[in-house]
Amino acid sequence: MMGLVGTTFDRPGFNRLIKDMEDKKINMVITKDLSRLGRDYIKTGYYMESYFPENHIRYVALLDNLDTFEENSSSSDITPFKAVLNDMYAKDISKKIRSVCKQKRENGQYISTYPPYGYKKKENDQLSHLMIDEYAGNIVKRIFDMYVNGISSYKICDILNKENVEPPAVYLKMNLVHKSKDFYKWRPISVQKIIKNEVYLGKLLQGKTKKLSYKSKKKIDLPREFWIVEENAHDALIDSATFEKVQEILERKRNTRNTNREYLLKGITYCHNCGNKLTFVTKTEKYKEKRYERRYTICKCMNQYNNYDKLEKEILEYIKKMCALHLKLDTYKKAILEKKNNNTEILKGYEFHSRVLEEKIQNFNKKIEQIYEDRLNRCD
Repeated sequence: MMGLVGTTFDRPGFNRLIKDMEDKKINMVITKDLSRLGRDYIKTGYYMESYFPENHIRYVALLDNLDTFEENSSSSDITPFKAVLNDMYAKDISKKIRSVCKQKRENGQYISTYPPYGYKKKENDQLSHLMIDEYAGNIVKRIFDMYVNGISSYKICDILNKENVEPPAVYLKMNLVHKSKDFYKWRPISVQKIIKNEVYLGKLLQGKTKKLSYKSKKKIDLPREFWIVEENAHDALIDSATFEKVQEILERKRNTRNTNREYLLKGITYCHNCGNKLTFVTKTEKYKEKRYERRYTICKCMNQYNNYDKLEKEILEYIKKMCALHLKLDTYKKAILEKKNNNTEILKGYEFHSRVLEEKIQNFNKKIEQIYEDRLNRCD
């Protein structure tokens, strides 16, 4: 499968092979050479030395003349060294690829698979420069104009969804397998990414993340000073004045947000439709010259508010019921009393040992004084 390398064993074909072995459908694995099994010497060694023997699987590497059923084969003695060499080869290739990608970024080339929404890659352009996509570019300009005019991200999403405008992932034909229906709609997070993206000023900002290792898929965010920034790399969609005004609005909203509110369920509640975390908001409503502050939960996939206080109360009541089923108050009080009595006995023991040590110190001091006086008397 494209995009998968031998340094990872999380491959669809390999996973299917493991399942067939566990289901006792096969008892022998044959590869062209050891590197076709994998290039991670640690995991390759695990399968060779542990997994295959424990599951009675025969492994054969044709070009390496390796057969795990031949115990006296001399080729099996150098198998660990071959696995290490295969791993070193993968590491060397990874270094070369990273070096080439870095050079391309520094030359102002866009090396990502998909262009930013509003742009497209020039056809037959080996340097991978970006050019404006007329249709998507106009949508980006509309989003910036609406936000400058005071229209919120949620309202912008409503407008675009009602007009059946395809969201970025759908328009760019990204991997949409097993996505929910809500994924095919505009969401506030998509709008926020667009209005914060400096690419629309004609800049290229690349190298924002770094992989921890050539064996790991995990990436870490790098500080801005380590980014590779190319000014005037392509035509700008948004002028700097409009972009700065949008950033000022975002900063003002961020600073005026009430951060004194504490939400007990923050970070642990999710939407049952899309699986995203719920956002907590406070709205001030006026009724007959009286002000009421009400808290709500809202999901990113739809503009639907739910009463947060009611949700919190119901969850707490449910937790109390569960605790009442498993905890008895009398037993709890008895355990606390026993612990308190134990602590009292321990404290008395410490006090007794302390008095004994003080008496010993006093005796030692008396003996020292007596020895000192005897010494003086002898000198006289």
